[in-house]
Amino acid sequence: MAKLDYILGHSPREIQRLIQQADISMPITERLLMRLNIGPGARVLDLGCGAGDVSMLVAELVGATGRVIGIDQNAEVLAIATERASKADLSHIVFEHASLESFSTTESFDLVIGRYVLLHQADPIGFLRTAGRLVRAGGIIAFTSFERSDHSTRSHQLRFGK
Repeated sequence: MAKLDYILGHSPREIQRLIQQADISMPITERLLMRLNIGPGARVLDLGCGAGDVSMLVAELVGATGRVIGIDQNAEVLAIATERASKADLSHIVFEHASLESFSTTESFDLVIGRYVLLHQADPIGFLRTAGRLVRAGGIIAFTSFERSDHSTRSHQLRFGK
């Protein structure tokens, strides 16, 4: 699958901008997660987790009996995510340096989520197909993304059957 580099980079200033953007976007993400009924014990994979904002929100919902894995291609931003999760005492989050294509697990997830990652994919449909392989039967993939046509924010979800 073709990969696009994140054109804004991962300088400290850009990471801070992403954290501020996450704060602004948090109500949208919270509404999405509430609609999905993500709760205690769920297993969640956060694609393109960046500084860990979505992962930490999900970790609060799944509780200590749940499991959250956040993956990102940038090791520097993952170090920040790990530090932030540790300070928030969210030990049931694991951050891994990986792309979706290189991520390897035998685990299947109740939810695979991504916020603002689809627009950075050279092949968004292929990306969604790959993400779908990591969801258990009856699980959900959900993405929040900007639509290029009107610059609005939308949340999309797909359920996977048996």
